[in-house]
Amino acid sequence: MLLSFALSSGLTKIIVSRDTNYLFVSQSGRSQQDKKFMKTWYPLNTSYNFDFKRLNEKPKAGYLMIKPSDDGSIFRDHVFEKIIILDKMVKNISIEYEGKRYTYEELCARNGKECVENTVMKLVPYVHGIASGEHSVKYPVDMNTVTYYRTYYAVNLGRVKTDKRRNILDAKAARLMYPLDISNKFKYKIAVEWERMFLKSMINVTFPDITIEVFVTSSLDDELKRITESVLKLCPVVFVVILIYSILINMSFDCVRSKPWLGVSACISASLALVTSFGFVSYCGVEYADINIALPFLILGIEVDDAYVLIAAWRRTNPEDGVQKRLENVYSDAAVSITITSITTFLSFCIGITTPYAVIKLFSFYAATAVFFAFVYQITFFGGCLALSGFREQKNLHPLTFHTLTEKSKQNEVAIMKIFRDYLGDILVLQKTKLIVLVIFVSNLVVSGLGLRTLKEGMEFSDVFYSDSEIIKGFGSYYKYFTQYPFAVSIVINDVLDYSDPKVQNLIDEMIFNFTSHPNVASQDLVISWLKYYKIIAQSPIGMVTLRGYNLSEKTDFLDGLNRIFLNFQPAKVFRGDIVFNEDKTEIVSSRFLLVAKDVNSRTVENKLLEDLRKIADSSPLPLLVYSYLFPFFEETLLIRSLTFQVGWVTALLLVGIFFLFLPSLKYSLCVAVAIVSSLFCTVGYMSLWAVKIDMLSTIVLIVSVGFSINYPAHISFAYIVNKSKCGDERLKESLYGVGWPILQGTVSTIVAVAILSYQYSYIILTFFKIITIISVQVCFHSMFVLPVTLSVSDTLSTDYFADKFTKKKEIKNNYKEEDIVKLTPLI
Repeated sequence: MLLSFALSSGLTKIIVSRDTNYLFVSQSGRSQQDKKFMKTWYPLNTSYNFDFKRLNEKPKAGYLMIKPSDDGSIFRDHVFEKIIILDKMVKNISIEYEGKRYTYEELCARNGKECVENTVMKLVPYVHGIASGEHSVKYPVDMNTVTYYRTYYAVNLGRVKTDKRRNILDAKAARLMYPLDISNKFKYKIAVEWERMFLKSMINVTFPDITIEVFVTSSLDDELKRITESVLKLCPVVFVVILIYSILINMSFDCVRSKPWLGVSACISASLALVTSFGFVSYCGVEYADINIALPFLILGIEVDDAYVLIAAWRRTNPEDGVQKRLENVYSDAAVSITITSITTFLSFCIGITTPYAVIKLFSFYAATAVFFAFVYQITFFGGCLALSGFREQKNLHPLTFHTLTEKSKQNEVAIMKIFRDYLGDILVLQKTKLIVLVIFVSNLVVSGLGLRTLKEGMEFSDVFYSDSEIIKGFGSYYKYFTQYPFAVSIVINDVLDYSDPKVQNLIDEMIFNFTSHPNVASQDLVISWLKYYKIIAQSPIGMVTLRGYNLSEKTDFLDGLNRIFLNFQPAKVFRGDIVFNEDKTEIVSSRFLLVAKDVNSRTVENKLLEDLRKIADSSPLPLLVYSYLFPFFEETLLIRSLTFQVGWVTALLLVGIFFLFLPSLKYSLCVAVAIVSSLFCTVGYMSLWAVKIDMLSTIVLIVSVGFSINYPAHISFAYIVNKSKCGDERLKESLYGVGWPILQGTVSTIVAVAILSYQYSYIILTFFKIITIISVQVCFHSMFVLPVTLSVSDTLSTDYFADKFTKKKEIKNNYKEEDIVKLTPLI
């Protein structure tokens, strides 16, 4: 307890991490490596060259999504009047930071010297003309044929209807975006404060004829914090529920042998482990993720199981022995199985620490530490409480009032434990029952296999938040209105090429054609290509004058004209960020072309697009890299299935191997291995049937499940093996007598602990509840029915086999002479 108090002060040093880019993106994935490359070679400085099409990572910004209440067109006067009002309101928002006031004009992201403007504002003078068809504006890009200046409307207009020439006829939504300058740490801090003020100022703004949705990038952080705060309120509830449950199930009609205070001690032991582990990890400087708030429910539900096993072991000791002797017997009887379960659970979380997702790493780090301290407190603190309870029992004291009882306990066995031996055990030893159990076992596997066929993959970011969250509404509106041309994709040629060579130009044209042939990539005329516009300018009247005397088929002239003439045209300055020269500008060492994604209206399409674009890039003769700032989030689905099964199988094999070390019997170890693997297989299968997907959230819980899946099999198999009876059926019954009741107690306590979470309307919380419930039921079924039956059957088969061999030897000896027996012995 002193350790707990000493380390609990570390809770004040908890560093909370809510950066979704860090938590939910693979740090070793291909997209993350591509992101590092893009930030190095194609940096985007928000103070002078910000561009939504060329983003390398999620920007800091405020967003307003505007929809007419009647779901009509936005090209009406009363709608645009509100858009103008909202734009002015946002630009008037200011904050005070460190004694100085900052306006949006001072904090905005810039392209050149001006703040990045919403292109929809350029349409204000033409609202009537667009609605009547008198004024033509092309979508998603409108280019001035004289100046070659391009205006991108796809960023701001949603669910746009166009004619065959791509002229805008109608639009159902508008999106105003206000990106902020985060070019240094100081500006980043101010941007965070401005976002909060933006949210506070705009969240309650309403108009009768339009619907407004407000969103800022820090809204993600706030929603994660909301989960922690709401679930944290349930921690006292689950503690009280498990406390009452533990008290009640450890009481009996025999007052002397009743142990309510050990139920209290079990909960206190688990709570001390939680406080100690969180304090210790905080002292070590490990960050805290909001999903870790599920650990109190998990540890309270699971770690009291070992206490129940120790209590059951105590009840099986001889009441006539002294406390010291009884405690020795308890530890020799149950401590090995508890040690096995603690080590395997600890190691399963250690494997979770090796995964590339920060959210899984942080959860596993906290969980592994909690399991370690839970074991320490179990064998020390709870062991001491067990001894004190033993002294009370020895002195014949009442369990609540502690006054001396006149009559000593006459009960030698606990009635509920006898039920598992004398009723359930008697049923399970019947041949028909064993057959029924095996049929149910196989049927369970078949149903789980069917579930695996419908298993879905990938995490929606809306899964992380509550169902009533504004963020979820925002994601819904995004997929409904703004997925016609949702984002640009960078195609980077990462090699030195002679771009003046017609053969190289043909290769590039062929490469672009291959990409634009994809159904979710816009046509070639929407490709943003510095090479294409360079050739267009060269053939234009202004280019014929300015580039006179340049031979663009010759490398030196091509590069000189590119640097001196083309990139200095005002419309072409944007291409400066798409070309990387060597130091003396005699070579182009890398260049970028931008595709426009089209009709990417679901996570399934997003994942397919990423996979297909990479295949096209990998098959190209040019060294290509494809990247969008959204790809790291899309990639999660491509990685998570292989990661989940890899972690699951590696962990399961490791745990089974550890069990072999503690139990050097191949026959019994194989039975346990089958039970563990079957439990995990069935858990994943039933996940799908209960609408749970394979994603990083479910992976976290499955890592928990791998460690949890060995707990009860370890207890039941160890109880079976240490039994001295030679008959397999008798060992079956005695193992159920020893740990059957603790297994049922532990299963119920775990389900009760996580059931409280089911009232939280969040996918992440419900996923935790569903998977833990499934694995608890599966492990209980395999431990109390499948494993005892298979252990006894394996013993029976091996006994019958050796009995048959012995019988054959006797028959041979009876039928042959002594000299014949000598000759036949090697054959026998």
